[in-house]
Amino acid sequence: MFPQRRQRWTDLVRRAIAVGMAICCFGAIPARAQITQYAVYRGAESLSVAVALSDGDLLTFRAATPGGAGMFGLQPSAPPAAGGVLLTIRGQNFASPEISHPSMSSSGAMCFTDIDVDGRSAIFTRSAGGTLLTIRGDNFGSYAGAFMGGGSIGTILGDFRNAAGQAALLAVQPGGSHITIVGDNFGARGFGRARSGAGGRTYTLFDAFPVNGIVNSGILSIGDDGTIITIVGRDQFQNVRGPAVSNDTIVFTGLEVASGVGGVFARAPGGSIITIHGQHFIDPPYLSEPAANDAGAVVFARLGAANGGVERIHYTDMFGGPLQTLVAVGDPLLDSTVVELFFNPDGLNQAGDFAYGARLADGSTAIMIATGIPAPGAAALLGLGAIAAGRRRR
Repeated sequence: MFPQRRQRWTDLVRRAIAVGMAICCFGAIPARAQITQYAVYRGAESLSVAVALSDGDLLTFRAATPGGAGMFGLQPSAPPAAGGVLLTIRGQNFASPEISHPSMSSSGAMCFTDIDVDGRSAIFTRSAGGTLLTIRGDNFGSYAGAFMGGGSIGTILGDFRNAAGQAALLAVQPGGSHITIVGDNFGARGFGRARSGAGGRTYTLFDAFPVNGIVNSGILSIGDDGTIITIVGRDQFQNVRGPAVSNDTIVFTGLEVASGVGGVFARAPGGSIITIHGQHFIDPPYLSEPAANDAGAVVFARLGAANGGVERIHYTDMFGGPLQTLVAVGDPLLDSTVVELFFNPDGLNQAGDFAYGARLADGSTAIMIATGIPAPGAAALLGLGAIAAGRRRR
């Protein structure tokens, strides 16, 4: 008995030392904040909205009706109801025929794709407080998606198709120059969402890609020398959605092949897979791609099997926190009831604020911001990683 007690005591001491080191290195683990939600916009129109939020108190949103779509912006600290100005970025009176969801960097630079007045596809970008700029596709091709790469430098990652229908992933620098990250040797295959992580490395979701002559699917990293590294491959996960980047940890949804568990997962820099939220018999296509910030907060949506609409929005963290529901269809909101929800991964910022859209039973549309989305913070990455016995890692 004595050796066993001594071993237990040794384990406790080691865990205490690990926690102490985490606190010394990163500061105390912050307490979970109380979630507060408030409306920054409410209009009488029945709109479909997709919201992006920066760290600098700037919000942009795509608003769509059956007649067209527009891109708008406002300052959440001064919404129209409080005397602020609603800015039309593009699509006066919803005149634009086609606009993608907005993507926004931490500094407030944003981008989206649209059809220009001459019928050509383009990326549109705007720095915080700047003018709207147009970036053309090469060889009269088209952009299938555009994403702010991350951070505050303003690099745009564009999913491009040339005139022959071949795909390429481009990095568009703030000055307008194009750098081909992955060329058209991948054929007519979509590249999905692209993000930049620690050290400027680009992570992207490929719908399909050849690795050693074998067509695969998953999340890749593009090295400094242009080499392609498989981060999450088809042999590990099916129906991958994402990626979201938290420091250098990759967060995604999918179905784990070996276990049959579907849910939200994280791939740590060392290669281990962390199950953030998983359950058997959950079909991954009915989970949205996730949002994550550097503090470890994770937000994702549960989608309806019938029509793919958002049924509820969940939040948790990467360190073993409980899964909680932020809002669901049928919830009371603003003296009415939620009948439809709109989720965009760019709605989460580094401060733990998350913006989303809601259509209400009274016919109005609201844009909400939830503050205090919980995450233990940087200290948990070391402290909880050392003491979380039984946390599912492989």
